Amino acid sequence: MGGALGLSSLKPGAVSRCASYTALLTAVLPGSTSGSSSAGFVGQPRVESLSATCASIEFLYSGDSKSVDDVYIFAKEPFDGDFSIRWGASVKVFDVSYDISDDQYIWDEMTPQGQSVTRFRILMRELPPGRKFQVVLSDQEEALLGEGLHFSEPSAYATSDATALPPATPSHLQLHRSDPRLNFDREDKSLCVDLHWSHPHLKLSNLPDDVLFRIFIQYAGEDPRMHCEDQLMSRTRNCGASLDFVTTEMPSMFATICGLRPKREVKFIVEAFNCDSKSVSASIQAVTPPSAPSVTAWLVTQAPSQGSQAGFRPTAVIDWVPQHDDLIVGHAIYLALKSIGSMKLLCWEPHGSGRGHLELPVIHKNNTYSSDAPLLRDYALRYHVHQEQEILVATRTNGNLESPLYSFSLGEWLIIEESVKCLTSFDAVNPTYAAYPVTLSWTQEQALSLYD
Repeated sequence: MGGALGLSSLKPGAVSRCASYTALLTAVLPGSTSGSSSAGFVGQPRVESLSATCASIEFLYSGDSKSVDDVYIFAKEPFDGDFSIRWGASVKVFDVSYDISDDQYIWDEMTPQGQSVTRFRILMRELPPGRKFQVVLSDQEEALLGEGLHFSEPSAYATSDATALPPATPSHLQLHRSDPRLNFDREDKSLCVDLHWSHPHLKLSNLPDDVLFRIFIQYAGEDPRMHCEDQLMSRTRNCGASLDFVTTEMPSMFATICGLRPKREVKFIVEAFNCDSKSVSASIQAVTPPSAPSVTAWLVTQAPSQGSQAGFRPTAVIDWVPQHDDLIVGHAIYLALKSIGSMKLLCWEPHGSGRGHLELPVIHKNNTYSSDAPLLRDYALRYHVHQEQEILVATRTNGNLESPLYSFSLGEWLIIEESVKCLTSFDAVNPTYAAYPVTLSWTQEQALSLYD
């Protein structure tokens, strides 16, 4: 047995059985004169897709999707005497019954009458390019020592591709602000950004032509470090998530990258690779935003000691130090509901306005809480309850990036949004009111006023 899949050239991780088992193998393995497949495997496995070094193999197995977790692959070339090589460790199986169209769902000619079977797929790796081979599958590690009842029938012969091809290069790399709820002010002053890219092949199907990604981060003057890496033979990604609801020229992904140093020149590298270990990469370079802005905030809830209460309106006062940096384009002021992750842009203050000051009208409300227990308690007592609000301030830079957030809780005071007039979007030119007042019917207004 001297072929590329024979004993003279084992792949890394392949396991061969010693000569004393050769006669036993010939007697019990499928493909021998006396072999028979087990009750688990149904019919022949099929080599459905090939590359230079990888093959996807599909097979039918009796039972449902939980009937088998992994299998072992045994391989040989045409001139090998038997399947005496176990091809590495066990391989995880994937139920592909729901990935197959109705006309391909089950190989009808191989399915016994009345038997429930499931279609699975596995990925065979590290094949020699341009070689003809055949496989059998086993559902038990030590099946070679048994009676041969844990093996499938032999597959038909297949030939791996002669040349390995690289995947398509990632394109349309862009940086965006991350979700402000993730980009909070950390002790180490690090920050987050979102990296977007496009690629024509994003679906993971456990096939040889699946495309996986690695992301590297490289600061000026330093070596690149890996941020994340997808794993072969997995249906989920470690590196990014698909933008399924965004219309672009080709499928797109994004990854939220945290732990970045503020105001540093950094290169983001997206590398695409495949099962044949071929890879290509693309990169984008930028300067990260600054750390969270220096903000002072307080509530003015009473008129000055020498002032009149007539016409006084309580306010939340927000002051921040204007930063002199060509990259800074302004400050975003968000209004959030504390502890439940809900927020929206309240006001946008461009850097060119020269302002570092904002006053927001507030109103006192009883039964205002940030935690669930007292809020639900008072609600059960039929009080009109409110979720506590907080003001968040972020510095916005070129390229639509943002610094971490400064936060200020308002306690039992709520912003009167219908009285706030400012730029309410990043594209706004003229100030508008943040919200229009909600007109309640007389009965609702009277009922609610009893509990405020």
